[in-house]
Amino acid sequence: MAGPRPGRGGGQGAAGGGRSVEPLPVWMKLFLIVSLAPLIAVLFPTFMLVGLGLLPTLAVYLFDKRRNKSFAITVALTNICGVLPSLANLWERGQTMQAANAIVAGDPLFWLLPLCAAGVGWLIFMGMPPIIAAYYETSTQARIRTLMLKQQGLVETWGDEVRGDDVGAEGAESAAGND
Repeated sequence: MAGPRPGRGGGQGAAGGGRSVEPLPVWMKLFLIVSLAPLIAVLFPTFMLVGLGLLPTLAVYLFDKRRNKSFAITVALTNICGVLPSLANLWERGQTMQAANAIVAGDPLFWLLPLCAAGVGWLIFMGMPPIIAAYYETSTQARIRTLMLKQQGLVETWGDEVRGDDVGAEGAESAAGND
């Protein structure tokens, strides 16, 4: 008998509506590690600089309890923008550990830019809901005013019956009595 097994949720995710995420097989994890290891070894100064610069993103990711991690994504996108100038500086100097250490230890902008950019991500994430709510409130009020003007035009043309108020119900009763 084919069908969902009891206690397994019928193949759906924890929320009941999505697909469950299958873990990667061991051979695929091993393949990824083996193929990425040489890349990390060659680009280690870049990985070190990016890893340190994205620490604010890691912190937000660990504490973001939302299912879609929207807070962490917002902070990550702005945080990456803050890391890019230091990354360009590293590539200009030559991608060596000495250049990476000089940037991390001696350039205060390396720490300031990613932290400020992550702060901008926080502000965007915290500030957008009230802005969107105000926009929807304004557009809803404008739509209500438009509909009321159209209704007023219909009332002038057809009378109070088109309002659908009690006046319309009384008019229907009197029309039924006239038949």
